[in-house]
Amino acid sequence: MSYFLRIILTIILLLAGFTAHADSDPRMVFEVLPDENRGITVQDLHRDVRAAADMALPRLWHRIVPGHAHKQIPKKIKAIRFLQRATPTPEGVIITFHARRVFAWLEANHVPSIDDAISGTSEAVPVPQNQDTLATSGSVAPASNGAYLILTIERRASLPEQVLFEEDLKHEPRIVDLSLRQVNRDGQQYRLRLKGADDQWLVQWFKRRGLTLSPTIEGWVAR
Repeated sequence: MSYFLRIILTIILLLAGFTAHADSDPRMVFEVLPDENRGITVQDLHRDVRAAADMALPRLWHRIVPGHAHKQIPKKIKAIRFLQRATPTPEGVIITFHARRVFAWLEANHVPSIDDAISGTSEAVPVPQNQDTLATSGSVAPASNGAYLILTIERRASLPEQVLFEEDLKHEPRIVDLSLRQVNRDGQQYRLRLKGADDQWLVQWFKRRGLTLSPTIEGWVAR
């Protein structure tokens, strides 16, 4: 296949993937890539949708289930029961889980979700005591195991761009937990938990990605 034809195929697949996922809950969408260490190729992912979904499922739990509740999830549960669609791309497969099935299963099995945790449990974000300090640091609440903060991204992005951005955040070792709080026409809002109380490194992290970070009462706003 010529280079030109490969480019055309890539564009078609990406546009198809974006159209297919445009109406989905972004928290349910994952890009699954080959794993050289495990000998999994792009062709393997295209042939075995079940395996691709199983690779994405732990990332789903990490995204929507509080860390303390992960032990409540059976290790042998099959991802195929939650699968809504699988869209092949030149790089791998985009897996989309069915949000209603996922949250219905969590509720039926008494497993809390991130949204539940935010509304009064032990993981709720406490009201800060020092607003002046908060406005300077951007952290919602320092804790012995890190700091919680709210990150608002005021930039329109396509769903594939948003997914890739979330993956970039999740692979940052100084971020312990990441959950999507809301999405609207102008951007997204996330809840982050950092490894330590220092969040000033986020300024340079976003600057390298072409965004300016400003402190707010809740955390940070990136534009």
